[in-house]
Amino acid sequence: MNFSKFASQGDRHHILGRIILLRALALTTAVLVLLVFQWYLARSLSYELMYTLVALGCVATLVSLVRLQRAPVVDDWELALQLLIDGAILVCLVAFSGRASNPFIYYLLVLVAIASAIFPRWLAWCFGALAVVSYTLLLYLDLAAHIHHLFSDFQLHLVGMWINFVGSTALLTFFVSNLATALRDREIRLAKAREQALQSEQLIAIGTLAASTAHALGTPLSTMAIVLGEMPRNDDVGLLQAQVERCKRTLGQLSRIADKEQSREEVAVDELFDELNQHYQLTSPGAVPEFMQGGRAGDMRLRYSPLLAPAIINIIDNALRAARSQVQVKAQSQGGHLQIMVTDDGEGLAPEQALCYGTLELGGAEDGMGIGVFLANTTLEQLGGRIVLHNANDSGGSKTAVAIELPLLD
Repeated sequence: MNFSKFASQGDRHHILGRIILLRALALTTAVLVLLVFQWYLARSLSYELMYTLVALGCVATLVSLVRLQRAPVVDDWELALQLLIDGAILVCLVAFSGRASNPFIYYLLVLVAIASAIFPRWLAWCFGALAVVSYTLLLYLDLAAHIHHLFSDFQLHLVGMWINFVGSTALLTFFVSNLATALRDREIRLAKAREQALQSEQLIAIGTLAASTAHALGTPLSTMAIVLGEMPRNDDVGLLQAQVERCKRTLGQLSRIADKEQSREEVAVDELFDELNQHYQLTSPGAVPEFMQGGRAGDMRLRYSPLLAPAIINIIDNALRAARSQVQVKAQSQGGHLQIMVTDDGEGLAPEQALCYGTLELGGAEDGMGIGVFLANTTLEQLGGRIVLHNANDSGGSKTAVAIELPLLD
């Protein structure tokens, strides 16, 4: 489980590596300090126990290093566990070497700062509260065991250290957590801006190619229409003439869209469905989807765009190619949105195709390169809508359902 959507797998591996490095440095420092206290200052401490704790910390560091190198996935639970291990080692070491009066207890603030930087606020505050409880427990043991032997000034000093620790923990958690959240939000906005810029570049390239293709095909189609008109009339010639006229109408529609000839601002749902139904009655009378409208969806109105119907047609065409025998297109209102559910009884998309549905990465599909779905998705997003893809199993077999959600006009 991941507490936050902000950190990628690469980020978590990097963070875990830095935590392991920091633990190694802290353990090295602890060994040096113990050696100084044992051989230079000749202080009486539980050295065997403390060296054992350092050795356990070294074992945990080696295990974590192996885990980092071999594990394909590092989640936030593991990062939290690593910080808890560091905190436990530190608390155990200072518990046998001065307790709350040991200045190294303030290393807990470093762990609090790390938790505030990499975790959501609630988890950062939980970690900070755990650090305060640990320090408070050590201070209580100090005062309970030696309260009658300590000078009043030193008692005040210990209490002042506790207040300083609690205040530092609260300030670090508040400011570092807020700053980290702001930075993560900024990264998300920058990533979305880069994605939109890339999407715009792709649309410009596709639009330029479509415009040049329309101009290039105009003359050959006109020539074909003239030649077919001079040929003897029969069923085959009539069919060819109809197909040529269809191509010319499609190119004319493309030209109108490219020239942004748009005067309407809104369209009723029943008008949109009539346009879709007429399109399939004319172009593929043998494979017309089943159009349905639930409740009063037909009376509701959407923001108009000349690209709206072609975008929905792209989605329906994919369903017709994938279906065994049936495609349903149902419109129903959901709150302030219209949901157009396009369902087919085909085998559904592969998981890797479902993940990149609506992007140019869908390329490689058997029936196309994914450009139509990409353009449809982009059009719907520009209108404030979105595409939601999911597979559902029922008694009739595996179905692929594409939900097109569009905002309704007031």
